[in-house]
Amino acid sequence: MIDHLSRNSHHRAPNDKNASPLAGRTHRHPVEFAFETSANPLMQDALTTIKRIAASHVNVLITGEHGTGKEWGANIIHNASPRAGGTLITVECAAIPPEELERELFGHEAITWKDVDIRPGAFETSSEGTLVLNEIGLVPQPLLMRIARAAEYQSVRRIAGENDIAINTRLIATMSTPPHAGPMNGGLPEEVLHRLSPIHVELVPLRKRREDIPFLVEGFLSEIQVRMGSTPIRISEQALAACLQFDWPGNLRHLRNAIEYASVMCNESTILPEHLPAYMSGGVRRG
Repeated sequence: MIDHLSRNSHHRAPNDKNASPLAGRTHRHPVEFAFETSANPLMQDALTTIKRIAASHVNVLITGEHGTGKEWGANIIHNASPRAGGTLITVECAAIPPEELERELFGHEAITWKDVDIRPGAFETSSEGTLVLNEIGLVPQPLLMRIARAAEYQSVRRIAGENDIAINTRLIATMSTPPHAGPMNGGLPEEVLHRLSPIHVELVPLRKRREDIPFLVEGFLSEIQVRMGSTPIRISEQALAACLQFDWPGNLRHLRNAIEYASVMCNESTILPEHLPAYMSGGVRRG
């Protein structure tokens, strides 16, 4: 199921000990700016937590609605951590059947009279690095218990294996549902929640942090300009007002896609209201 796994190796540039853990690196996530500051108090708290835990090895649970940037946050934590030179593996739990997910995470051993097939799982492969499990709340409870144990005791046993294998893997799990909602509502069992991670970061949906939209729009425009090699693109006051009024059910990802669409439609000049996606004129609006 390699299509559902993402493997990346990062190498950390030397940093001043007094510098921000999110600054001064050679490899910088393209939308990292969205995690550097916020005018919203709740989001400020979340960003402060991310910056403080980035330099540690502690496991992390990141929650928030779809599109709030949970995986972006996980990547940023890894890149700013002592593990940045190690492997970062991201697993889409929702995209893999449970029996295959267990094999992907823990690996397997198959020994026959004529062959030996040993395949390490993602926990082993990301040892000395970071393993990101997206939408961990969708994992069946028996497998959740095994994941929680591996994260807590830093030890795994491959399927059909006989021995425990020591690992040194940081686990970052993400969820789109509240973790305390209970298993029947997409949450986690309490015994898993307490073993999985001591740190919980909740990202704020965009409709509750509208004050950040102008800053985010400018940042996305700069990122698009660099990525596409285009000339600087501006956004008109009227188009920005439309962005401020829209509810953005897809949050940061939704806004970024809309700005990229508008950047193409405006022919690399100034984004006007008519360049924004059509759904913004009759879609979800602020009440």
